[in-house]
Amino acid sequence: SQRNRSDMSHAIHADNCNLHESGECSRKPPAYTWRDFSAILYLNDNFEGGEFIFATDISARNVESTVKPRCGRLVGFSAGSENLHGVQGVQKGRRCAIGLWFTFNPIYEEIEYVLAKQVLQQVLKGGSVADQLVRELRKYVIFQEPSSSVINKPNSMIPNDSMNRQTVTNDKSKLQEIYVKKSANYQKSLTDIVIHRDSSEI
Repeated sequence: SQRNRSDMSHAIHADNCNLHESGECSRKPPAYTWRDFSAILYLNDNFEGGEFIFATDISARNVESTVKPRCGRLVGFSAGSENLHGVQGVQKGRRCAIGLWFTFNPIYEEIEYVLAKQVLQQVLKGGSVADQLVRELRKYVIFQEPSSSVINKPNSMIPNDSMNRQTVTNDKSKLQEIYVKKSANYQKSLTDIVIHRDSSEI
């Protein structure tokens, strides 16, 4: 409890410029000059005092409006000198709030937001992420028929190289060499070609 408190919990200020006694608000460091909009989200209201105020001067002699905190209430405003604001002293309890700031400056764009936007654009163009993953996998993985279906089949029915490639790209050259050797001998002898997933040749 601080019932005799006369100071402010947060002095009058602007969110993107340095407020001086003269009333001038210079938009340069150390101010957060990239802020364009601000918001305060209240998480509780079981306290006394701590009202959010808009004022016209640094001393808060002229209070334009007062916002009483309420759990879940959000106050939003542009961040410049047109919205000088502060917080009156909390008389009792604890005031909990989340401060939020927004910018149009692309330099400060969050990478998570950029990536999320790219994913959404890809989904709109090419279907769901799952569909796109399946299409990508099919470029590198060819699903072979069970080996029993290859045994004792005529030459014309034996899957060719493009149908028998398995797993990842770096195995393609090995598979091709195997098939070249096998097919060269096939004309002389009708050797059955059986390739297993756990084959040591792959």
